[in-house]
Amino acid sequence: MKTRGIRFRNWAFDYIALNGPQTSDALVSQVKTATGRNVRNKPSIFQVCHWMRVDQRFDAIGKSNTGSGGGVVKIWGIKDYKES
Repeated sequence: MKTRGIRFRNWAFDYIALNGPQTSDALVSQVKTATGRNVRNKPSIFQVCHWMRVDQRFDAIGKSNTGSGGGVVKIWGIKDYKES
C-alpha cells in the first residue's frame, strides 16, 4: 500500500465503518482526525478518489449523478461491507 495520504485513509476507513458508504466529497468535508479535530490540510476530491482506488481496503460500490456540473460521483465503501 502506498504511504501518501495514509492518515487520511485511516480516518476515512473509520468514518465509513461508522457511517456507511460515502462519496469522495462527503469524505473531504466530514472526516475528522482520531481526536475529533478537523483535518488541517484537506486533500482535493481528485486526490481522495485516487487514494481510495489504490487502497485495497476500499471499493467503489456505486455511482451517483449528483456531482457538481452533472458529473458522475463514486460512492466508496469498505470491502465486504454489509448493511444491517
